[in-house]
Amino acid sequence: MFFYKKVFLIDCTLYAYKSYYIINYRKKNKNFIKSFNIFIKMIYLKYIKIYPEYVFFIFDNNNRSNYRKKIFSKYKSNRKECSKSFLKYILFLKKRLSKFNIKIISKSDIESDDIINYITCKLNKLFKYIYIYILSYDKDFIQLISHNIFIYSNNIINNKNVYENYGLYPYLLKDYLVLCGDKSDNIPGIKGIGKKTALKILNKFGDIYNIYNNLDKLFKTGININIINNLKNNFHNIRIWYRLVSFSNNINISFKINNFLFNKNLFYKLFI
Repeated sequence: MFFYKKVFLIDCTLYAYKSYYIINYRKKNKNFIKSFNIFIKMIYLKYIKIYPEYVFFIFDNNNRSNYRKKIFSKYKSNRKECSKSFLKYILFLKKRLSKFNIKIISKSDIESDDIINYITCKLNKLFKYIYIYILSYDKDFIQLISHNIFIYSNNIINNKNVYENYGLYPYLLKDYLVLCGDKSDNIPGIKGIGKKTALKILNKFGDIYNIYNNLDKLFKTGININIINNLKNNFHNIRIWYRLVSFSNNINISFKINNFLFNKNLFYKLFI
């Protein structure tokens, strides 16, 4: 019988955002302590259902000068700048976690998505039997889901859940986002292609590569000629958008796995 190691990779900036605005929305006097307790409670409620051996706290650094911004200037340009108060709260979180010797991973100019992808790949090489739970509501992580990698938001999302909810398998998520766009990251997508059309094309022809190899067959499947022309005219843009929705493998983060061993009793100490 094999015993699987269980790991949490926490998208901390997302949980920080939720915990901050639950308490501090439209309040002049910000209460970081209450927000921190909510932050810990949200993670703890997931922890006690799984009891992972290792927990990684991963933060964005709020630096928008990453490579995606360089290849597409409009990337995430529709998002508002973080408030100074929220940035102070992030520092408060980091200091509070560090006070209890909790290791934090954050790297300049690298988004937390890419860090989580990198650590996921490393852990899969390090352990033969491992379950990895990514604590996040970010749909981009769906592309990482496999037999041993799960998204843990409100519920645990696996291969089967993805197909039932989205109508495609995780490895096609990037192609789906490129075709119909992603408003949260300001990726426009192909004009005329919505969710239904994107699913129809992907389920018929597979990924973007196969779609472009079969453009002459799209019309026969009922795809409007204008959409076909839009695909032809946006070949260059699609190559850029595909890079935007793909995780970068061009990073290097050193870490010692034993630094991320976690004791559930530590949660009780974290509450202020």
